[in-house]
Amino acid sequence: MSNGPLAILNSLISCPDLKIKDVWVDSYWDVQLFESLVGCNKANEIIAAVSRGLVGKDVVIWKPSHDGHFSSASALELDRLKGAKLEGKIQRAGVVSTLDGAIVKELGVSIFSNFRRQPMMISWTQPRASWFKLNVDGACRGNLGSCGGGGVVRNDRGKLVAAFLAKFTHGTNNEVELRALIHGLLLCRDLDIRKLEIECDSMLVVQALENFSYTVWYLWDFWDELIELIQYFDYIIAHQFRE
Repeated sequence: MSNGPLAILNSLISCPDLKIKDVWVDSYWDVQLFESLVGCNKANEIIAAVSRGLVGKDVVIWKPSHDGHFSSASALELDRLKGAKLEGKIQRAGVVSTLDGAIVKELGVSIFSNFRRQPMMISWTQPRASWFKLNVDGACRGNLGSCGGGGVVRNDRGKLVAAFLAKFTHGTNNEVELRALIHGLLLCRDLDIRKLEIECDSMLVVQALENFSYTVWYLWDFWDELIELIQYFDYIIAHQFRE
């Protein structure tokens, strides 16, 4: 507001989680609700201040930072440009999703990439003597999407000992990598394998087991199952690129 932050000028109300957008209904201000919260004069002042940010000179509505101001008008102007003055291009390092591609296309922004995958020779290596190696992988058709996982177990001579394939109905990329590893470990336990080298292409899973910390909170049930299961083994885990 022109004379300071609204939170300082008004005392707390009975609905502290209420936001400005909650009093904007069907493209109109709910003036009656507004006035019941902050009073008639303040409601009119807020409506005028928000509307004033759409046109004309910038109205600072956030606290200035060390490198300048940010205002509603400057943000709306950037939106109106639709990327036209951003040199018409967005640089990217990886693959753009279908949704992101549709958004930038609608904005009239082209995409270019200076990212080039370098070919790398990948080969399977035998585990150390008397050890076994478990290779696992998971895949999703979409994220969230239909998913499944699989893996193979080989001995120190490279001989196939066992293999598995599992369908997990719907899940995420991170979920399916965890669940594929769990299935592989269950198979190895059933085979009474104790010394195990594990390879998978999920850096998230590899680093989580190296640090005994998994940050994807909605998969903690699977993580707890994995941690309990892996205590059975003398194991080493390593990241392997997808072939």
